[in-house]
Amino acid sequence: MQSSSPQPGSHDGQPEGDLQAPDLSFEDAYTRLEETVRALESGELTLEAATKLYEDGMRLVQLCGRLLSEAELKMTKLREVHSTGPTDGPLFPDEE
Repeated sequence: MQSSSPQPGSHDGQPEGDLQAPDLSFEDAYTRLEETVRALESGELTLEAATKLYEDGMRLVQLCGRLLSEAELKMTKLREVHSTGPTDGPLFPDEE
């Protein structure tokens, strides 16, 4: 069996940090997803390491999807506000 090759930014072939961290930006999550894909495609991981990276990659896909959906919702709200006029309350009250 082939040996495990560390993924960029990690010490043991695993992505660093919490994949569900609220402060992980879309760009950071996407970069980590790309690194995960490269590591999986390299063919240099053990089955165990590849399985763990695949799981991490799926969590990153979910996180990226959620962040994109949230951004799309904000853009939709902005379009609605600009087409109907100003609102009395904050546009995104959960961000205050």
